[in-house]
This record gives sequence, C-alpha cells and structure tokens, in this order.
Amino acid sequence: MHVVRIQPNDIDTLSGWWRARAGHGFPPGWLPETGFWVPGILGAFLYRTDSKVAYIECVISNPDSKKSERYQALAAVGKAIAEEAKEQGFHYLIGLTSLPSVAECGSKEDGYIISELS
Repeated sequence: MHVVRIQPNDIDTLSGWWRARAGHGFPPGWLPETGFWVPGILGAFLYRTDSKVAYIECVISNPDSKKSERYQALAAVGKAIAEEAKEQGFHYLIGLTSLPSVAECGSKEDGYIISELS
C-alpha cells in the first residue's frame, strides 16, 4: 500500500468520508497537522501531547472501499503514524476504538497492547 502524508487539499475528501459515515464533516480546527493516508481508501491522524504519549485518531475510511483494502490500509497507515510518533520522541501511541475490526489490526508482535473497556 502506498502511504502518503495528508496535505491540506486532502481534507475535503476525508471530511466527505466522515460526513458519509457520521452525518457531519470535521469541524474547523479539529484535525492536527500530521496525518497519513492511502489515497482513496483510509486516513488517520497523529495527535500530540506534552507527555511521551501520542494518539492515533480520526481514523476514517472511504465507505465505498473494500473491507480487505481498509484492513491493509489501516495497518500501513498505523505503521507510518507509529514511525512518525517515534521520530517525534513519543514512547507510547494510543488508539481507542469500539470497532473490533480496527482493534484486530494491531498485534502483540507489532508491540500493541490490546485491552477492552466494559
């Protein structure tokens, strides 16, 4: 999968996917500057904190893409975000989801710790 940095002109596409899935787009100022995507399939963003913890958030996929493509794209984008977070000095990357298919994308072999909240 070809992962690239999200550019300002890509936000309209990602916001359209969010609108299709959630009924609204991204509010102004909602997204951080750092994000990666597989164009046409899926994107996500790196939210930084003032600690050694960063978050992978606003994971959004094209509702017209295939499930198998989304899974592969999420793995590739997640890896790119993890590498970027490490380069920026973060030690921990947290992603929260209620979707089992998203949680399954992370594996212990890749250093992920999967935990569930009830």
